[in-house]
Amino acid sequence: VLRSRGLNPKTINRYLYAVSGALRWAHSRELIPGMPIIPRQTEGVGRIAFLTEEDQQRVIQWLTDHGFSDVAFATRTLLLTGFRISEFLGLARGDIRDGWVTLHEGTTKNDQGRTVFVGDLSTALIARVSSGLPSYQRIAKGLSLASDALSIKPKVTPHVLRHSCATMLTTKGTPLSTVGKLLGHRSLVTTQKYAHSEDQALIAAAKLLGAK
Repeated sequence: VLRSRGLNPKTINRYLYAVSGALRWAHSRELIPGMPIIPRQTEGVGRIAFLTEEDQQRVIQWLTDHGFSDVAFATRTLLLTGFRISEFLGLARGDIRDGWVTLHEGTTKNDQGRTVFVGDLSTALIARVSSGLPSYQRIAKGLSLASDALSIKPKVTPHVLRHSCATMLTTKGTPLSTVGKLLGHRSLVTTQKYAHSEDQALIAAAKLLGAK
């Protein structure tokens, strides 16, 4: 039905994610006997929006200087961990221990749990979670204002920060399998879209050697 309306695969998948979430809710409360398999449409890779390391620092500095220090902290955390915004906002104090953050089964997009190392950030993250993380609306507003002020296009969003984390890792030579594990991808096929970063790294290396 959605295809007949002319919707693209990415938009159709957003509908399917909503249906999947409703079914998971029903299944967790034993309102349905089992969790059906929800098909996913194959999406084109397209152009992945991400921030260079220079722009990352510019955004964080602007947020800090303009009354959005809580959003600046959220930005640093998302860039370090690659968390989805829902995973970040769903953190509880008990999820953070000994420099690691545990995302539990049923709280992630693919329902699989994972652990992410945050190191020295853990102390500040515990404090922020305890005092209350900024809302999605505030984070989105801060990033939008920073984008406008710094003339960054397309605008920075929480998901762009996730893309930026993955792009930085692949550019610096981290294997795609490791990146996929960090991001919580069920399949390496999903992580393959970040292979574009490897091409960029090759280009950058060639330029260092004098290529134009």
